[in-house]
Amino acid sequence: MSDDGKIDATRAVPSADGRDLTFVRQGTEERIASFVTRARATIPTLAAKLPADLEGVDALASAGWLSREEYQGPLRDDAFALLGRRHFIQDLSSGTTGEPVLRFNTWSDELSEQLITRRFFSQVGLGPADRVVCLEIGAPEISAFYFRAMSELGVRDRSFLHVSTDFLGSVEPLEAIDPTVILTVPGILARSAPRFFEMYDGKRPRALRKIMTYAEPLGEGLRARLADIGIECFSFYGTTEIGGLAGECRQHAGLHVNDDWILPTLRDVEERGDGVYAGEIGWTAMHFEVQPTIKYAVGDRVEID
Repeated sequence: MSDDGKIDATRAVPSADGRDLTFVRQGTEERIASFVTRARATIPTLAAKLPADLEGVDALASAGWLSREEYQGPLRDDAFALLGRRHFIQDLSSGTTGEPVLRFNTWSDELSEQLITRRFFSQVGLGPADRVVCLEIGAPEISAFYFRAMSELGVRDRSFLHVSTDFLGSVEPLEAIDPTVILTVPGILARSAPRFFEMYDGKRPRALRKIMTYAEPLGEGLRARLADIGIECFSFYGTTEIGGLAGECRQHAGLHVNDDWILPTLRDVEERGDGVYAGEIGWTAMHFEVQPTIKYAVGDRVEID
């Protein structure tokens, strides 16, 4: 949706071989053309993916796919060379569900990702009145990043709660903190459920009204159990390589893709209805300076309406 509240039209652009569909929001064509020009001029690994005889949206729609091996090899080398002697940040995934992935960031890359993440927090209604707890089993860096995005919405009361292998004991401080919002991974919530649902049984007054989850899908059973005690759930989808891709709003009818900067492409497309397509997803991340992607294959299959 545009800033004036009007729905932006999106078109599905086929690749030259007809195998891919890239979804392009109206009004982003100039940005895509600029990105294609920049990729060709500065990032050899991505330049090699782009057809030499096409420009802009057409070039991107017919580009080759970027593999995980290319991301962690030649594209990472390109990024390091592009950084030169500038300061940079290394963003390393946890590796809890696979081999860790490293991404190089400039400070502007970090801010770009933060601003996009803020959109999700805004659309679920976070604001100055909220008291947020992040339940995380790993290091606090990801929570600190989320807290910076929240601070732009006026959220000042923020706590990091480290979850150990003692899942039941780790969530005990929630009793005293009494947050209005919890940000966590569904697996953490599921494993701490016996103690969590003792504290949140729907019978005693609690401030908690929302739970935001990331890193994994939230099971419908757990979502329904939380809804029964008045807690609304929101899923947030992203990867280390791309950052925050999409988030759920209060309509709970799927996830909104940040498609003004992050373009989805489907490979081996199946049309499931009028304007509804399914297939393997590849992500083009135009908002990063030194390690953007073109049709990056993350291994997920999705449906796009």
